[in-house]
Amino acid sequence: MHPQPVRAQSKSAATSESVKAGASASQAAARYREGRALERKGDQAAALLAFQEAGEAGYGRAQMRLAEIYDRGNTAVKRDYAKALFWYEKARAQGLQVPKPHPYVTGR
Repeated sequence: MHPQPVRAQSKSAATSESVKAGASASQAAARYREGRALERKGDQAAALLAFQEAGEAGYGRAQMRLAEIYDRGNTAVKRDYAKALFWYEKARAQGLQVPKPHPYVTGR
C-alpha cells in the first residue's frame, strides 16, 4: 500500500477548518475579514462561505453581511427574504443595529 501524498492547505482552507471546529471570536473575525477581501476580488461564492462560517460561529458583523447578501441576492445566491430575516435576527441578538423590516415582508 502506497501512502497518499499530503496536500498543502491554503490559508483560507486552513482557516475554514478551524472555524468549523469551534472557532474563537478572533478566528471568526479573521474569517469575516477574509470574506470582505474575497468580495473585493469578486469571488462572491468564496466570500459567502467565509461569511457563513463566521456567522455560524457567532460573529455579528458576518451575520449582518449574510443578511444583506440574502436581502439583495448576488452572483452566488438568489434573493431569499427568509434567510435574510434569519441572519438579521442573529445580528440583532449580537447588538448590531439592524434596519426595520420592509412592510411587504412583514405584511404590516
